[in-house]
Amino acid sequence: MDKSNKVCIDGDGATLMHMGAMAVIAQISPDNLIHVVINNGAHESVGGTPTVAKNLNLTEIARGRLSEN
Repeated sequence: MDKSNKVCIDGDGATLMHMGAMAVIAQISPDNLIHVVINNGAHESVGGTPTVAKNLNLTEIARGRLSEN
């Protein structure tokens, strides 16, 4: 498998709409993934609807760990 770095650039709206992706990323835990989130407080693809992302710490959410069940 290709081990070169992979970069994903997302907006805050897309990140909030697809939070399930963070759970999958946490389970796979790839060493070569860089996920950049541009937080402008709006979901541009639906007309600039405001998001709650400015009130969230997306970095801390991304650092979440899987439980040891």
